[in-house]
Amino acid sequence: MWAVKFNPKSISEIEEAVDYYDNLSPATGKQFFQEIEKAASTLSKNPNYHVRYKNILCLPMKRFPFMLHFELAENERIVKILGCIHTSLNPDQNWR
Repeated sequence: MWAVKFNPKSISEIEEAVDYYDNLSPATGKQFFQEIEKAASTLSKNPNYHVRYKNILCLPMKRFPFMLHFELAENERIVKILGCIHTSLNPDQNWR
């Protein structure tokens, strides 16, 4: 098993997305958060996804237009979640 750690920026991005979906429907905000929890669980079992940018890997959400951007600290077996970005945004401009 891998430890999954969210950095402060990724937490902020997730909270913003939950707030947005909560405004549409509280049930949708809850579903988005549950999708994040499922993704974290998936990464804890198998974080080997395609490298998207240099050493950054991405896991697309199944039901929402977001991707978790992460890197691996293989020696410590840690998945470091760096961002949760809407797929229509350019990560070079919206995340660093």
